[in-house]
Amino acid sequence: SEVYSRGTWLVALMTLQSASSMVLGHFEKLVREHVVLTLFLTMLVGAGGNAGAQSAVKAIRDLSNGRVTSFRRLLNTQVWVALWLPGAPGG
Repeated sequence: SEVYSRGTWLVALMTLQSASSMVLGHFEKLVREHVVLTLFLTMLVGAGGNAGAQSAVKAIRDLSNGRVTSFRRLLNTQVWVALWLPGAPGG
């Protein structure tokens, strides 16, 4: 069951990755004209994955330690952090 569960997520992620490839294909001319953009793609994808993993780990840790009194409050906190963090480096 673990293989099936993780396999399902991997297939879903591969599908989303294919969609991102189609988006890049749509902007192929822009990427060709501004090659420096490709230097940041890996960093952006990695940062997005790390941010998602951090949110998941934080939520799971709080759930396991009994710190979650309201799912809505947990969700609101994570959404607030997700909206605030992108502006922090430039702030």
